[in-house]
Amino acid sequence: MGTFRTYAEVLRPDHIVVRAFEAGITTCPPRLTLGDVLQRTGGVYETTLPLSQHLRDRIREVAELSCDEHLLRIAELEEVRISLEKFRDLDPQTRIIIGCRLDPTPEESARLPRDEHPPDPRETLFSDDYTMPVGDEYTFGG
Repeated sequence: MGTFRTYAEVLRPDHIVVRAFEAGITTCPPRLTLGDVLQRTGGVYETTLPLSQHLRDRIREVAELSCDEHLLRIAELEEVRISLEKFRDLDPQTRIIIGCRLDPTPEESARLPRDEHPPDPRETLFSDDYTMPVGDEYTFGG
């Protein structure tokens, strides 16, 4: 079965979001700090991330292929909660990135509808962990 996960990470210089900005694929530099989030949440070490309709549709497709009730419930959510507890001892000026990710199994991927056109290499970064087309980012670091 495919998996859905949320994440919160310290933003490293080699993160794909930084690389996308440096390559000119995105125009907004990643600049979210832990302090920004804590200010927005009133000091609570937890935040939410909205789920785009595109991602929700994709989650639903994977859930229906695998009859996964858990993924189906996630597809109905407009946002997901992300814990920031592991950042309690960090400086508030630490740059962070939060996001979520759907990882279908290879079998599910083979059965999912394909986009009509392959990703444009001028507007896509590829790495071992991500393929990041413009407008298909499920991270918040800006």
